[in-house]
Amino acid sequence: MEVTSVRDVMQWVIERARTPLVVMASLLGFAELLHGHSLSDAVYRSPSLEARIHLAEHLGGHDAAPVDIEVRNTSDVPCDVEIALSDDLARSFEQVAMIPEPSPGAPFSVRLERVLPGEERLVALELQGAEPGPLAGHVDITASAGDELSIPIRTFVTH
Repeated sequence: MEVTSVRDVMQWVIERARTPLVVMASLLGFAELLHGHSLSDAVYRSPSLEARIHLAEHLGGHDAAPVDIEVRNTSDVPCDVEIALSDDLARSFEQVAMIPEPSPGAPFSVRLERVLPGEERLVALELQGAEPGPLAGHVDITASAGDELSIPIRTFVTH
Protein backbone atom coordinates (compact mmCIF):
# COMPACT_ATOMS: atom_id res chain seq x y z
CA MET A 1 0.00 0.00 0.00
CA GLU A 2 1.34 3.39 -1.01
CA VAL A 3 1.44 6.12 1.63
CA THR A 4 0.40 9.60 0.44
CA SER A 5 0.59 12.89 2.20
CA VAL A 6 -2.38 15.05 3.10
CA ARG A 7 -1.10 17.57 0.57
CA ASP A 8 -1.21 14.95 -2.21
CA VAL A 9 -4.75 13.96 -1.25
CA MET A 10 -5.91 17.60 -1.21
CA GLN A 11 -4.30 18.28 -4.58
CA TRP A 12 -6.03 15.21 -6.04
CA VAL A 13 -9.43 16.39 -4.66
CA ILE A 14 -8.95 19.91 -6.02
CA GLU A 15 -7.98 18.64 -9.47
CA ARG A 16 -11.03 16.38 -9.64
CA ALA A 17 -13.44 19.01 -8.27
CA ARG A 18 -12.28 22.03 -10.31
CA THR A 19 -14.29 21.35 -13.48
CA PRO A 20 -17.57 20.48 -11.71
CA LEU A 21 -17.26 23.61 -9.55
CA VAL A 22 -16.73 25.87 -12.57
CA VAL A 23 -19.69 24.28 -14.34
CA MET A 24 -21.87 24.62 -11.22
CA ALA A 25 -20.94 28.30 -10.76
CA SER A 26 -21.78 28.99 -14.41
CA LEU A 27 -25.16 27.25 -14.11
CA LEU A 28 -26.01 29.17 -10.93
CA GLY A 29 -25.13 32.46 -12.63
CA PHE A 30 -27.33 31.55 -15.61
CA ALA A 31 -30.22 30.62 -13.30
CA GLU A 32 -29.95 34.00 -11.56
CA LEU A 33 -29.99 35.73 -14.93
CA LEU A 34 -33.18 33.93 -15.94
CA HIS A 35 -34.92 34.84 -12.70
CA GLY A 36 -34.26 38.57 -12.79
CA HIS A 37 -31.25 38.87 -10.53
CA SER A 38 -28.97 40.54 -13.03
CA LEU A 39 -29.39 44.19 -12.13
CA SER A 40 -28.76 47.36 -14.05
CA ASP A 41 -28.03 50.73 -12.49
CA ALA A 42 -28.10 53.81 -14.69
CA VAL A 43 -27.57 57.48 -13.77
CA TYR A 44 -28.97 60.32 -15.88
CA ARG A 45 -28.35 64.06 -15.42
CA SER A 46 -29.88 67.31 -16.60
CA PRO A 47 -29.22 70.90 -15.45
CA SER A 48 -31.51 70.60 -12.38
CA LEU A 49 -32.06 66.84 -11.92
CA GLU A 50 -30.12 63.68 -11.34
CA ALA A 51 -31.96 60.37 -11.65
CA ARG A 52 -30.83 56.82 -10.92
CA ILE A 53 -32.87 53.82 -12.05
CA HIS A 54 -32.31 50.36 -10.59
CA LEU A 55 -34.05 47.45 -12.35
CA ALA A 56 -33.57 43.83 -13.36
CA GLU A 57 -32.36 43.31 -16.91
CA HIS A 58 -34.23 39.99 -17.00
CA LEU A 59 -37.55 39.35 -15.26
CA GLY A 60 -39.40 36.15 -14.41
CA GLY A 61 -42.84 36.29 -16.08
CA HIS A 62 -44.90 35.84 -12.90
CA ASP A 63 -42.45 37.32 -10.41
CA ALA A 64 -42.86 40.85 -9.08
CA ALA A 65 -40.14 43.06 -10.56
CA PRO A 66 -39.02 45.97 -8.40
CA VAL A 67 -37.88 49.19 -10.09
CA ASP A 68 -36.39 51.96 -7.95
CA ILE A 69 -36.16 55.49 -9.30
CA GLU A 70 -34.12 57.93 -7.22
CA VAL A 71 -34.41 61.61 -8.13
CA ARG A 72 -32.21 64.38 -6.74
CA ASN A 73 -32.69 68.13 -7.15
CA THR A 74 -29.30 69.48 -8.25
CA SER A 75 -30.51 73.07 -8.64
CA ASP A 76 -30.38 75.90 -6.09
CA VAL A 77 -34.16 76.22 -5.72
CA PRO A 78 -36.97 73.87 -4.63
CA CYS A 79 -38.93 72.25 -7.45
CA ASP A 80 -41.82 69.88 -8.06
CA VAL A 81 -40.94 66.71 -9.95
CA GLU A 82 -43.25 64.55 -12.06
CA ILE A 83 -42.19 60.94 -12.79
CA ALA A 84 -44.20 59.08 -15.44
CA LEU A 85 -43.85 55.53 -16.76
CA SER A 86 -44.62 55.33 -20.49
CA ASP A 87 -48.03 53.86 -21.29
CA ASP A 88 -46.59 51.22 -23.65
CA LEU A 89 -44.28 49.86 -20.94
CA ALA A 90 -46.87 50.08 -18.13
CA ARG A 91 -49.57 48.35 -20.18
CA SER A 92 -47.19 45.44 -20.88
CA PHE A 93 -47.71 44.36 -17.26
CA GLU A 94 -50.88 43.03 -15.64
CA GLN A 95 -50.16 44.98 -12.49
CA VAL A 96 -48.19 48.18 -11.79
CA ALA A 97 -47.87 49.42 -8.21
CA MET A 98 -46.24 52.75 -7.33
CA ILE A 99 -45.10 54.26 -4.03
CA PRO A 100 -45.91 57.05 -3.45
CA GLU A 101 -49.42 56.67 -4.84
CA PRO A 102 -49.97 57.69 -8.50
CA SER A 103 -51.35 61.12 -9.32
CA PRO A 104 -55.17 61.34 -9.68
CA GLY A 105 -56.18 60.63 -13.28
CA ALA A 106 -52.67 59.48 -14.19
CA PRO A 107 -52.26 55.81 -13.14
CA PHE A 108 -48.59 55.61 -14.15
CA SER A 109 -47.40 59.00 -12.88
CA VAL A 110 -46.20 60.30 -9.49
CA ARG A 111 -45.80 63.95 -8.45
CA LEU A 112 -43.15 64.81 -5.86
CA GLU A 113 -43.88 68.24 -4.42
CA ARG A 114 -41.28 70.70 -3.17
CA VAL A 115 -38.08 68.73 -3.61
CA LEU A 116 -35.45 70.87 -1.87
CA PRO A 117 -32.01 71.63 -3.35
CA GLY A 118 -29.77 68.59 -2.84
CA GLU A 119 -32.69 66.46 -1.64
CA GLU A 120 -33.12 62.95 -3.00
CA ARG A 121 -36.48 61.17 -3.22
CA LEU A 122 -37.36 57.59 -4.10
CA VAL A 123 -40.21 56.30 -6.24
CA ALA A 124 -40.64 52.52 -5.98
CA LEU A 125 -42.45 50.55 -8.67
CA GLU A 126 -43.45 46.92 -8.69
CA LEU A 127 -44.25 45.42 -12.09
CA GLN A 128 -45.87 42.01 -12.42
CA GLY A 129 -47.36 39.66 -15.00
CA ALA A 130 -45.83 40.41 -18.40
CA GLU A 131 -45.78 38.14 -21.44
CA PRO A 132 -42.37 36.57 -22.23
CA GLY A 133 -40.09 38.54 -24.55
CA PRO A 134 -38.37 41.91 -24.75
CA LEU A 135 -40.01 44.99 -23.24
CA ALA A 136 -39.07 48.59 -23.88
CA GLY A 137 -40.42 51.98 -22.92
CA HIS A 138 -39.26 55.01 -20.99
CA VAL A 139 -39.58 56.98 -17.79
CA ASP A 140 -40.14 60.73 -18.18
CA ILE A 141 -38.98 62.94 -15.33
CA THR A 142 -39.98 66.61 -15.43
CA ALA A 143 -39.03 69.39 -12.99
CA SER A 144 -41.20 72.47 -12.46
CA ALA A 145 -38.28 74.55 -13.78
CA GLY A 146 -39.05 73.10 -17.24
CA ASP A 147 -36.14 70.66 -17.12
CA GLU A 148 -36.85 67.10 -18.22
CA LEU A 149 -35.27 63.70 -18.73
CA SER A 150 -36.56 60.82 -20.83
CA ILE A 151 -34.88 57.61 -19.68
CA PRO A 152 -35.07 54.47 -21.85
CA ILE A 153 -36.07 51.24 -20.09
CA ARG A 154 -35.29 47.83 -21.57
CA THR A 155 -35.76 44.44 -20.00
CA PHE A 156 -36.47 40.86 -21.05
CA VAL A 157 -39.22 38.71 -19.54
CA THR A 158 -38.67 34.96 -19.24
CA HIS A 159 -41.11 32.24 -18.14
